[in-house]
Amino acid sequence: MGFTRHFKASAYPARRNRIQQHQQQQHQQQQTSVPYPGVTLDPGATYLHHASAIGDASFVQSQINQAESAVDVLAATTSFRQQDANGWQPVHEAARSGHVEVLKLLLEADNVGGRWRRRTNNLGVNVNARTDNGEGETPLRLVEEIHGMDRTRAHDECAELIRALGGVSLGDDDSGEEEEYAQPVMSSTAYSTPAYTPAVTAVAD
Repeated sequence: MGFTRHFKASAYPARRNRIQQHQQQQHQQQQTSVPYPGVTLDPGATYLHHASAIGDASFVQSQINQAESAVDVLAATTSFRQQDANGWQPVHEAARSGHVEVLKLLLEADNVGGRWRRRTNNLGVNVNARTDNGEGETPLRLVEEIHGMDRTRAHDECAELIRALGGVSLGDDDSGEEEEYAQPVMSSTAYSTPAYTPAVTAVAD
């Protein structure tokens, strides 16, 4: 009987530990797969859309880190260019909401010597991507349309950043295909200078 009691006393804590470890693993998996519990995404949207809309730069950076460490970077970065049912990409959400830090991440922008530059374009995000299947608004137009109480200094900073990176203002009433206003092709050299020369030079924060 003494052996039986000793066996039970030593086995139960070990079993509890295994259960706790399993529960922790499940919780971590849930946190990874569902970063925003309770959030219902619009058709076609991803958590990157939501993160860009609310300004969650930490989540966006974590997704960039995962994508850049993947074997197939092009396939891994698809979500950064994914359109929802209205043709909105994460860059549109960040622009409309005035989240300049998220825009810097999505557009891979660094300030060098007081001027904004794009690094090698790994994410493939077009600074002039248009909503509504290429016939809607560019990120710059979305920023410009924010007026009154809803407009903040951050929206002005977003506009400056986008213009400095070659952004143009196009809306539903503007003709022309998105490809005509595509972002400058970047070389493999970091901090290479775009062919587009901005009218406004961004000032370092």
